[in-house]
Amino acid sequence: MAKKPTATEDLNSIIAERTRIETLLAEIVEKEKAAREVERDAGRAPLMTALDKVKIAPMSSSDARTIARSIAQLGGSKVAELVGASAA
Repeated sequence: MAKKPTATEDLNSIIAERTRIETLLAEIVEKEKAAREVERDAGRAPLMTALDKVKIAPMSSSDARTIARSIAQLGGSKVAELVGASAA
């Protein structure tokens, strides 16, 4: 007849399982961080392509950073909407 596991054996297996799951969760969190970083910068290529196709008047570095921060914070669609409304 099989021996019933002791509380210590059961606790050890629970701890081992928790450790395994925590390691897996840490890996998933890292993958999520990497995916969010890629997503955060996904608009760079289309913006740079569009900028290459238009002439841009001189501007200060401060203005360029402000425009870039606005795009990062509000999103391209909202900035385009605001610029379109003010240009009309």
